[in-house]
Amino acid sequence: MQARWRPSSNTLHYLEQDGTMVELAVQPGEAFSVGERRALFKVGFIPSLIYDDYRVAPDGRFLVKAPVGSEAIRVIVNWSALLKSQ
Repeated sequence: MQARWRPSSNTLHYLEQDGTMVELAVQPGEAFSVGERRALFKVGFIPSLIYDDYRVAPDGRFLVKAPVGSEAIRVIVNWSALLKSQ
């Protein structure tokens, strides 16, 4: 998912469905070839089908969105009644 070329390089990066960042060396030409798949790291979230989750810098570093915390959201219903009781 979300395949990106490293700028000024023949290296392709993409995210697997489990959040693993992968790198492939690609050699264009008459005898097109793809190098070994190399798993780099886990991003800590499931990649989006809609949004871009990362960028690759020319030097090979990554800018990856931070995963959202797993804290639960608490919804208080009828909160105005709680204010009146105090």
